[in-house]
Amino acid sequence: MTEIAATYRSLSSAEGADANPDSIRGPVWVGVLIIVAFFGVFGGWAAIAPLNGAVLADAIVKVEGNRKSVQHFDGGTVKEVRVKDGDIVKTGDVVVVLDDTRARSEFNLYSQQYALLRATDARIRAELEGHEAVAFPKDITAEHQAYLKDAMA
Repeated sequence: MTEIAATYRSLSSAEGADANPDSIRGPVWVGVLIIVAFFGVFGGWAAIAPLNGAVLADAIVKVEGNRKSVQHFDGGTVKEVRVKDGDIVKTGDVVVVLDDTRARSEFNLYSQQYALLRATDARIRAELEGHEAVAFPKDITAEHQAYLKDAMA
């Protein structure tokens, strides 16, 4: 009979790394790189992104031992706080001033839409009644006239 002798030898770490197909070192590094890239991009965006939102918050005014809640119907941005902690406030005193930029812009938008609808209504009535000229309502101000000329063109 023939005897077979098995020889075992250890591989150095450099030779064994490429030879082991079950190694998870590559996928782990890819996963770590993806996680670092995700949080790096998200963290960078979070650091430089402008925040243009308002936060709704309730305030509490303490009146003679009673607590009163102060809330604004739509929320908004506080422009100025006119009282300090411990100030005595009387009925009618202004405690907080809200920024009215959003409300003013919405008012202008709806005011222009209203003027446009009134002018369209006047034009349609003039067409139905067979008039040559349109009699615009008197409540349309000069401020809306320029807007209406652009809209009707």
